[in-house]
Order: sequence, then C-alpha cells, then structure tokens
Amino acid sequence: MTDLIQESKELRLKLKDKLRKNKEAIRFFIIIFFFVGGYVFFFSSTVWMPASADASYLTNIGEENKWEDRYITINRWQYSENQHLMEIDLTVDNKSYDGINKYKYSAVDLMGNVLKCEAKIEEDNWIVLRISDIPKKWSDISLRLEMPDGKGNWLKLYTNIVDVEKVAKFDNLDRNGYQAQKFNIEIKNMQKEIQKNNKQINKLNDEIAEVQKEIERINKDKLYQTESEQAESDSLIADANSTIASKQKQIQELIADTDEINKRIEMKNREKTDLIMKAKEKCEWIKQNISIVDYASSIGFTVVRKGKFYSLKEHDSIMIDPYKNVYWQNSIPGYGRCIGEKGSIIDFRMRFDNMSLYEVIRQFEGEIPNDSQCHVRKEKRVFSKTMKLPEKDTNMRKVFAYLIKTRKINQKVVQFLVDNKMLYQDLNGNCVFVSYDIKNKNIPVFACRRGTNTYKPFYGDVEGCDYSQCFYVDNESNEIVVTESVIDAMSIMTMINNHKKYNYLALAGVGKWEAIKTYLDKGKIKKIIIATDNDKTNDNQGGIPCAQLICSYVKENYPDVVRKWKLPPKKYGKDWNDVLQMRNK
Repeated sequence: MTDLIQESKELRLKLKDKLRKNKEAIRFFIIIFFFVGGYVFFFSSTVWMPASADASYLTNIGEENKWEDRYITINRWQYSENQHLMEIDLTVDNKSYDGINKYKYSAVDLMGNVLKCEAKIEEDNWIVLRISDIPKKWSDISLRLEMPDGKGNWLKLYTNIVDVEKVAKFDNLDRNGYQAQKFNIEIKNMQKEIQKNNKQINKLNDEIAEVQKEIERINKDKLYQTESEQAESDSLIADANSTIASKQKQIQELIADTDEINKRIEMKNREKTDLIMKAKEKCEWIKQNISIVDYASSIGFTVVRKGKFYSLKEHDSIMIDPYKNVYWQNSIPGYGRCIGEKGSIIDFRMRFDNMSLYEVIRQFEGEIPNDSQCHVRKEKRVFSKTMKLPEKDTNMRKVFAYLIKTRKINQKVVQFLVDNKMLYQDLNGNCVFVSYDIKNKNIPVFACRRGTNTYKPFYGDVEGCDYSQCFYVDNESNEIVVTESVIDAMSIMTMINNHKKYNYLALAGVGKWEAIKTYLDKGKIKKIIIATDNDKTNDNQGGIPCAQLICSYVKENYPDVVRKWKLPPKKYGKDWNDVLQMRNK
C-alpha cells in the first residue's frame, strides 16, 4: 500500500510538471504568434501608409506638396466625430496647364478600411473633398489623389486623430457657402503671416539694440586706445553700423510686406462682404418675388383654396397667405400667423426639400434678374388668378441648344412644339412650355419654365396656371401618356420616334394627377399609359405612389379605360430623360 501511495504521488508530480511545461509551450507559441503577426502587419502597412510612431510623416497645413506638374496645398483638414465625416479643402496650382481639374480620390485608415470619398467642389484650382463612414476609433488616415486616366504617380496626404482639426458639425453647403469658408481660411492665414512678420521685426529690433550697445562699448574703450587700436575699433563700428542698416532694411521690407497683406485682407473682407450681401439681397428678392403657392404646386403638392388663403391637400395644417407670401403650420407650435414672417418661401423650401440656405438661393438663382443688384420690390405682393405669359425673346438659340444638345430631344419633337406655339424662349433664356384651354385652343391656361443653364437648374410654373388642365398635347389619339414633366413627354416622343402617336399629359409634378379627370371626361381616351418617375420618398411621395394613385383612380372612375403602368428602368436613372440620355451615350 505504501508503494502504491508513493507511486501515485510520483505520478501526480509528473503530471503537474508536464502541465507546467505545456503551459509554457502554449505561452511561447502565443508570444511568437503575436510577434510575427505584428511584424507582418507593421511592415505590410507601410505599403500604403507610414508607421505612426511620430507625426513626422503628416502633411502640414498650408505647405505645398509637389505632384507631377502640380502643387497641392491643404487649406484645411477637419473632422467631425459626431457625423463620422472629414472635409479637406485643397488648392491646386497646375503648372502643366493641361485643363485637367478632376481626379480620382480614395481614402483608407491604418487598419486598411476603405472610406467613402466624394468631391463637393471641383474647379480649376480648388477642390473640396468629404470623407464619410469614418470608424469611431481610428488613428491615421491617408488620402490619395490619382490622375483620371490612372497614369502617373499617386499623391498621398496624411493626418491623424491627434493633429486633425476637430469641429462639431459640417453644414450642407453649396459653392457660395464653401467660398465664404475659404475666405475665412485665407484671411486667417494672412493674419498668421502678419504675426510672423511682427515677430521677425521684434527680433530684428532686439538685435539692433544689442549692436548699438556694442557700438557704445567700443566708443568708450576708444578713450584709452592707441591710434592703431582706435583705427581697428572704427572698423568694427563701421561693420556694426552696416549690420544695423541691413537689419533696418529687412524691417522696412517686412513692414511693406505687412502693409500689402493688410491690403489683401481688406480686399478679401470686401469680397466676403459682397458675397454675404449678395446672398441677403437674393434672399429678399426670392421672398418677395417667388410665390409659395406656385412653388408648392411645381413640386407636386395639391394647392387648395380656403377663402383668401391656400392650403395643401397633402399637408392640410399648412396655410399660405398669397398676398404676404408667407406660410404657417398649425400643427407645429410657433408657426402661428403672428410670426408668419418666419414662414417665407425660403423657409418653406428648406423644410420640405431639406436644403440649406445656400442651396435654396442656388436653386432659385435662375429667376433672379441678371442686374448688378437685386432690386427688391417694395410694393405689396398681389396674388393674381390670371396667367400672364413671360415675354418672348427674339430668338430660340438657348432653347434649341439645351433641349437638343443637352437633353438629347429629337429636333422634330422640339420643332413640333414650337410650330404649335407650345414652346418659346423668354428674355432670361428659359424654355417656356405653354398649353391651351381644352375648349378654346387660343387661350393659354398652363405654362411652365425650365432654365437652360445646366449649372444653375431652374424650373417653375407661371403664376395663374389652371392645374385642372396642366400641359396637354392633343394629337387626337385615343391613347394618352401621363408623365411628370414636359421634358419626360418629349423624351418618350423621341424614343418611340413618333411624336403624334399618343396624346400627352405632363402633370408638372406628382401632386396634380387629378388633371387626368379633365381629359378622361371627354370620353375619347380608351387607354392610359402611366409613365411617371420611378422614385419614392420617405413620406410616400414620388412617381411610384403617384402611379398607384392614378391606377386606383382610373379603375374606380373609368373602368372601361385600359390602364398600363410603364416606369423608367431604374438601371438607367429616375426619369425618362435619364433613359434617353443613357441610350445616346
């Protein structure tokens, strides 16, 4: 028994020793694994980004970075932790003058995550980039610029979590907004130059004072010097005076440079002020001259008359005063009539289109006169029920160029509308589409405008339109095609290569589909083809819900009319002009 016990103890000791050795072996392998893994990651990461041991690799703000025949300067690199966004403002000095101002952009963090990178501004010498979907925890980010053809070297710019400038939020700005921001950066940088000059001037003045002290000391020593020693001292004094003169010249140059910078700051502030004042002037013009009623109709709302006010069928708590051109919303506290001034056309669009102030101004710019200043009407705005067509221009050059070259509409289709007095060019170069009364073909009852400047999109209905008729092309067919816009209808005419096959009804949005009743009541229509856009918003607006409503309405009220639903294929875009443009690429 004693031997058995002793053997058992020895066995336990052996097992403990084996387990200890196994643990040491596992620990060893774990250490080796992490060491090798770290080694591989460390050296592989340098392929696209340098190691983040220090900030020596970071790209400095305000310094030029040579890339091919270009010099790239970062004006700002900002990060919003709340939005997981970055914005980078770049100045590009293209010495090759090759006309290239758009590039390929990509961004990656230290862990290898590819980040979404989009250009907000791309101009000849100015780029604003936004990087999104930034991880909550990150340390370093690399931004890469590449030529559009993929040839040549890349330019890599770097920042890290420590050195990047933090901001609370990025606003949704347009070009003017970014321009104002750029002005502030430029002014700040020039102020830094002045501070640098002032420090240098103070340093030079201190150095001059020390040299002057030395001259005083030498002059005192001359009292007890021999002639040869005095001659040597005079030489030293002459050298010291030359040094003082040189430093004083540097000071004068710095003062002149500071004066020049101050002048540039003054001009930049003036430019900034002009931009702000111009925006204010535009705001005032828009508030007094763009009808909330007309605009609400143009974006698809059904406007309903309630006494001397208007409401929206889709939002019956909205009330519009057409005489003051303001709105309020009964369902939202604080939008009562007593503060109706808060409910301008600008507020309306910012709310319902989710736009910033700058974006609203940009969208309405097409209607603002091209004067040096926007002259605001002082008289009370009077809402008119009578439609007055915009004045005609003497030519059609902009309209033809826009519709045929830009929109790819067949020339025969454009000429067809012109010949039937359904299309002309106004004095601002806009397309004006006109439709006539169903009973009296000589009386215009509907007109809408479309801007011809692709960089400043503009559209809107003429005040006083009869939305029970909308834009209608009567080819005496028993089949009708329903679209959202006139250009969509013209696009379909172009694609089927027969502009007289169908009748066409353009609803001027998705909210005025009840105009269908006017034309179905004539009793000649046997088939309706619904060709609205293929979009749907979060609040159940858009072409798809509109098509569904039309189908239900026709089925219930006109059961003998054949219904066909034909929306644009999503792979080509949102509307029928997108489809036409894709076919012409």
